[in-house]
Amino acid sequence: MDLNFQSLKPYLTYQEENDSEFFFTTDNGDEYAIYYHETDGYFPELSYVNHVKLFGFDLTSKSSETLFDKRISDTIITSIFDFLKDDKNILVYVCSQSDSRQRHRNRLFNQWFREYSQNRFFKGDVTFDGDTFVSFITSRKNPYTGDFNQAFFNFGNEYK
Repeated sequence: MDLNFQSLKPYLTYQEENDSEFFFTTDNGDEYAIYYHETDGYFPELSYVNHVKLFGFDLTSKSSETLFDKRISDTIITSIFDFLKDDKNILVYVCSQSDSRQRHRNRLFNQWFREYSQNRFFKGDVTFDGDTFVSFITSRKNPYTGDFNQAFFNFGNEYK
């Protein structure tokens, strides 16, 4: 997958003991974690569940001042597309409701998807109760896309 990332200036990420988490520190001193957790508890019937990961990121240490930093989104986007280099991988994410900004997060992820997917990826979305946004992204070449799309929406129907 040869995506044009020339405009992206991600921070250097590093891993510690857990290989499903990546960390980076901004120029402002904020520290973030990006994670890819197992989803077998959500989709135990899938033979390819090892390719399905729950994606998220957290601000783990905040500096005294909050500044806009495009490199944060560049780092997150780069991490996502690095994960999706394996055409069989499927990324699932839930927009956090911790501060009631989940609708904003959903719009931001949709914007990133439109801007960077270059029609190489498929995205499925489910909304629960009007304010819980859950999506998945995978390669259009993924042989599991059709099956996972059905499993994803069946899973979503269980929680409506």
